[in-house]
Amino acid sequence: MHMKAFSLRQEGARAALELREVPVPQPGKGEVLVRVRAASLNRGEFLASSAHYALSGPRPAGGDAAGEVHAVGEGVTAFKAGDRVMGRARGCFAGYVVMAVEQTVPAPQRLTWEQAAAVPLVFVTVYEILHIGGTVFPDLLRSLANQGRMAIVGYVDRVFSFDQLPAAKAYMDSDAQIGKVVVRVA
Repeated sequence: MHMKAFSLRQEGARAALELREVPVPQPGKGEVLVRVRAASLNRGEFLASSAHYALSGPRPAGGDAAGEVHAVGEGVTAFKAGDRVMGRARGCFAGYVVMAVEQTVPAPQRLTWEQAAAVPLVFVTVYEILHIGGTVFPDLLRSLANQGRMAIVGYVDRVFSFDQLPAAKAYMDSDAQIGKVVVRVA
């Protein structure tokens, strides 16, 4: 079985998206196969102009998504087929993605697929800043959150269809958005 998936490749100082037909991956031990419903864009993965982020060759695009568990790998007991989940994995701009169980959490029923797709990286970043940081920045964030001046869950600014991922990237690059840009996959 095959699926459509976007890959990133470097074109000079910028990252370019390429739509490919690839086999549907299979979950291994401690992994779940997720039927992707929505995936969000994250500026960091498109920073090919920096030596730190330079691409040595094409790689699967997309870092966080929401969808339904399609299959579970060996030893997985926390999830079953049909469960609503959200999480992080390389290759989320695809019909299916394999996620490690420790990078996967239940998606709340009250969130749309697009809202759930906007959550994983935002939460991990905030968690790491608040609990792993080591600078004054975590204290500033705590202060703002305690005063009700900061929303931890990102606002979904605009939703694009899967085939419009290049347009979604262009919109993000324009700095016109005030929240997360999300791609609806299914």
